[in-house]
Amino acid sequence: METEYEDLDTYKRKYVIFALTEHTDEHPILPVYPVRLFALIRYVWWLQFHGVKGGYSSIKNYVAAIMDANSAAGHPDCREEEPWTWRKFRHHVPKHLLVVSKPTKKLALQAAHFKAIALDADLSNATDIHDLSSYAVAWFSTIRVGHFAPKSRAAVHTQHLLRWLHVAFLPSVSDPVRVFIKIDSTKTRAGAKVDHWWTAFNRNDVCPAFCAVRLLLAHYHATYRGDSNSFVWAGPDGSPQLRGAFTTRLRQRLARVAPRLGLTAEQMNLSAYSGISIRKGALSALAGEVAAPMLAMIADHKSFETTNKFYITDTVELRASNATAATGAFAASL
Repeated sequence: METEYEDLDTYKRKYVIFALTEHTDEHPILPVYPVRLFALIRYVWWLQFHGVKGGYSSIKNYVAAIMDANSAAGHPDCREEEPWTWRKFRHHVPKHLLVVSKPTKKLALQAAHFKAIALDADLSNATDIHDLSSYAVAWFSTIRVGHFAPKSRAAVHTQHLLRWLHVAFLPSVSDPVRVFIKIDSTKTRAGAKVDHWWTAFNRNDVCPAFCAVRLLLAHYHATYRGDSNSFVWAGPDGSPQLRGAFTTRLRQRLARVAPRLGLTAEQMNLSAYSGISIRKGALSALAGEVAAPMLAMIADHKSFETTNKFYITDTVELRASNATAATGAFAASL
């Protein structure tokens, strides 16, 4: 049980703690699976008093995580067994939950952050190459954090991980100028539908210290052992680095380079950065360089509305400038 617990992400560990501490003969919660509806309802109420301070908008993430795990373990969804009860509870409970603080959105990591991290790194150190290559590939490809740092080692989270068979060094591994990546399944694409997503990026000669092609090639030479099905970023035992450990190391690196950016570690607000911060920074940088439909395609967004909501900036001046283009029709008619 100890090994299994260590493999769980934060969300699922919370339910295990709940089950162990709240189980009684009168209200049995153990075993953890299958999750029963009365236990799930009690769990929602329990969370507000045990560190989840953002109301139902935060609690629903914990509910989704444990129900995904319940499904992965082969058990039916208790919410569907009594849909009326769950809908009624789900509709009314947000009004009665304590909201101490709203969940804070993660900040975007900028190019300056990664330049500082790259200059601080020791590229003769395998851990530094491992981390920097993941940062650089994530930045230039805009892949989601779930492709290189899963929440847990459960199949539901490792299914999207990048493997060496998804990567091609072009024109050759001996002297690549770009990298091509094809992923079978993403957050918005199911592998069973054969709806692949792909991207590519060139060498970064502007800042060679943070070049995704060079860093990934160095990581390949340091770790690849001939098994194309192995994870691109994995530990010595072949298992992937979990999200929690990834985030901890990222924040440690940010704290260390804070003086390079003219800040203290406290001023960096480290808790505001995580894996998603890399993708946010990359897409924000691209937003001013490519057309919105192309940005949506690069981001692998399910709908253009997502791209428009988070990355497209509109102002009175910009819209007026765009409208001015219509004056060309008058010039053409004269």
